[in-house]
Order: sequence, then structure tokens, then C-alpha cells
Amino acid sequence: MNSISNNATSIHIGGFRINVAQSLRDPNTEDLVLFNMYGPLQSVRATWASLKGRKTYYWEFGGTVKLNKSPGHIVLKTEIPNGWANWTFVSRQAIPKLLDPSLPTYCWTQRTNTHNLPKPPSSAYPTLMASLPYPMPEEWTDYLWEKGKDYRVILELRRPIGVTGYKILPDRKTWATIIKEGFTSKQIYIDKPPHSKPVELKTIETSPYGDIIDIYSRKEALLDEVQYDANIEPFSDVTQQHYKWPVYMSRSVYWTMKASVEAKDSWTDFKGIWHDILTVSNSYYQEISDTVRKFTVIIRDENGTQRGFEFVSETGALDYDDPSPCVYVRLSSEDD
Repeated sequence: MNSISNNATSIHIGGFRINVAQSLRDPNTEDLVLFNMYGPLQSVRATWASLKGRKTYYWEFGGTVKLNKSPGHIVLKTEIPNGWANWTFVSRQAIPKLLDPSLPTYCWTQRTNTHNLPKPPSSAYPTLMASLPYPMPEEWTDYLWEKGKDYRVILELRRPIGVTGYKILPDRKTWATIIKEGFTSKQIYIDKPPHSKPVELKTIETSPYGDIIDIYSRKEALLDEVQYDANIEPFSDVTQQHYKWPVYMSRSVYWTMKASVEAKDSWTDFKGIWHDILTVSNSYYQEISDTVRKFTVIIRDENGTQRGFEFVSETGALDYDDPSPCVYVRLSSEDD
């Protein structure tokens, strides 16, 4: 576990200092739903690499924080006129076009002095529209927002920085109850209400947070050494023996192998360890899902002692803009 020291909106990670303009954390998953940081480019990139490397950090506002692999984040990058970088990580569950409605979703508004905002955030309607399994007119927003808070399916997230944030739970039974009550009490309508024009059902085509400037790609992860390419030397021959698809590994996997190779009295090399990892990944594994396997490989640690390391292999898209299949290998502890 690593430590984040916080002074107002300035934090240190791995010796680098950055400034945080906005931050929102889900205390249940420890995931950073929103993280808007700025500072020298080297510091910002190092912070991103540390968080993307699945490390968990103590958060002085309470609990711990990390960037969860699933459902993932998009990255928006801009440059401040003084030459500093401004990067914002946003959970896919906060973007209506990208979110998975079976998981909790999020929205927020700029921080105000009012603890309980009188109106829902401007992003509440598109988020609810994408989250709920029912078409809904925009005129329902105020009713659903207030009732959602009453029924505890809309929760205010604690200890944010710069925003007031909310978590919307995918409890279909409760949302159905709320909507039925609204019909019964005539607070919401499908047909036109008395003395009013018909309500128009809308769909959301754009994100309320604006266009996605940039998504953190696998190419960038390789450049930042958050991931390593197992399709080039010294791994390519071994990879091709075991998989017909491209294979990538996390930084932790690479450094685990490197420590073993450099251990005292070590007789192995990268190819030998990589061969063992891929052999076990295809032969002696626990199937977690159709695309995820968990397995254990005996490897010498940095002290030369043999011990079991637990790995996970995941099959997924090659990159955000390339659906071609690939395999990603990481240590299971990287998501702990």
C-alpha cells in the first residue's frame, strides 16, 4: 500500500507533486470516479502511470483510492498556457454513451456551499436516461431525483474535492416502485398532463461532459511502461508458441520476471519464465469467466526463493479503437 499525502488540493505520489482541481471517490469500490489533476507533464504522467498500474493509495480524506480496471476510465488531456498538463480521468460509468446500466452510475455538479442541492445536476437526466430500463421524459427528472434520494438509490458521495457527486444504484425493483408511485400520485405522466402540451420522449446522443478529447490507449500504456509488449524480443518466440493473438503484460509481471532473472544464483531467463507463465495459463487455470482465467506459477523471487505468484489472463480488445482480440496478463494482486 502506498501513501498519498494531501495539503489542501496538492498531493504527492511517488515523490511527484500534482494539484487536484476535482476528485470524486466511490467508497465501496475505492475507485476514483473523477480525478482532475494538473502540474508539470512529468509529474502528471507519473501519477497516471502509478494509478494505472493498479496500485492502491491511502487517501487522507478517508479510505483508499485506485483506478479499477473495470469498467475503466477515459482520459481528457489539455495543456495550460504555462506549459503544465491538465489530465482528467472520468469513469465510463459517468458517461451516458459509455456506461453499463447494470452497474452503479455517477453524476456531479460544481461544489456549492449548499450541502443538499435544491435541483439535480444538469447531467442527471442523461445519466438516468442511460441507466434506467425505461424511456423517460426530461420532465420526470426532478421527481425521480428527489424520490431516488428518499429511497436511497441516489446517494451523495462523501469527501469530494471541488464537486458534489452522486451515485445512482441500478435497483430496478425500487425504480419501478418510484415510477408507479409517480403515476398513481399524478406527479409524472406518459400522456399529456392536464392543461399542458404532450411530453416528448428524448434520447441522449451526446455526453453532458463534452466531447472525449483523448482516451488512454494501449499504445500510450506501452509508452508509459504501464504495460509491456510480449510480441517483441525477448518474448515474441515464446508468445507465438502459445497464443495466436497478441499478448501484453502488466508492469508488475515484467518486474516480477526481471527480479527473478537478476536474483542471486538465478539460472533462468526471461524466455524461460514467460514460457512457464503461458504454459500454465493454457493448461492449469481456474476459469473465472469466458474471458478471464486465474492461475499460479512457481517463480523465484528477488531473494532467489521459489514461491507461487498468482496471475490473471484476460482476453479483450486490442485497443479502444481496434476490436481485434488480444490477451493481457497481470498479477491478481494488482486489482486488490
